[in-house]
Amino acid sequence: MADVSGLTVVAEQGSTGEGKLLGTIEDDETVEVSAEEYFKDSNYVAVDSMAKALMEVKAGTADVALVDSVCALATEQDDIMFYFSGHGFPGMLVTYDGITSGENITYAYLRERLGGCKARNKFCFVDACYSGSTADEYTKGGPSATDGIFYFMSSSKGETSGESTLYDNGFFTQALVAGLKGMADGDHNRELTVHELFTYCYKRVTKMSTRYIKDDQGNVTDSIVKQHPQLVGPLSRTNSTNIFTWPKSAGRTQPKPKP
Repeated sequence: MADVSGLTVVAEQGSTGEGKLLGTIEDDETVEVSAEEYFKDSNYVAVDSMAKALMEVKAGTADVALVDSVCALATEQDDIMFYFSGHGFPGMLVTYDGITSGENITYAYLRERLGGCKARNKFCFVDACYSGSTADEYTKGGPSATDGIFYFMSSSKGETSGESTLYDNGFFTQALVAGLKGMADGDHNRELTVHELFTYCYKRVTKMSTRYIKDDQGNVTDSIVKQHPQLVGPLSRTNSTNIFTWPKSAGRTQPKPKP
């Protein structure tokens, strides 16, 4: 476990994380040491958003953000899930004020934080334009299985990521949520693997993002798929790594996947 004694810690004001840190929200039984105890010798500073907390660390005005403590406290028995939905540029995620301030979260920064964590698996879900550009981080030195990070990215490095009012969110997020609820469990064994979830998301997103070309008589003459999700990480483990395992509770059945 990392030592944060004497460090400046930033967190989003009013968040659940801040509540745990200040002791107003109790830790659950899986936590080795309470957050209040863990941060007792550090200097806590509240900011108005989680994005700003990360930027404080990136700019060097703080030592660690509360979100980083998730990585610091994780053990080899833990899994971490990171989800982001918003704007993206090649190589980075755009924070709430990133366009005006120029301070954004790069995939290199994300890999550094998650890759250095002890957690058994790290699942990173990103619904943003050009999100497939995270693969560039691995082409520099080759994919490392020791990172334990699986990136589920909504589009390739040269594509935008679509959304629709019909789904009330992005194509990728809609597919991801349905998949995590059980629709991606193709073999019905109540175990959702990385391969199953990505395969489901890929099929759903490519279908939802397809644009059909018609002639003057209204006949479909061609089609263009606008969005292709990407999976980056230790690909040799996609069939053996479970994201979820549903309990076999009596009287309950898992929803069957739809084609």
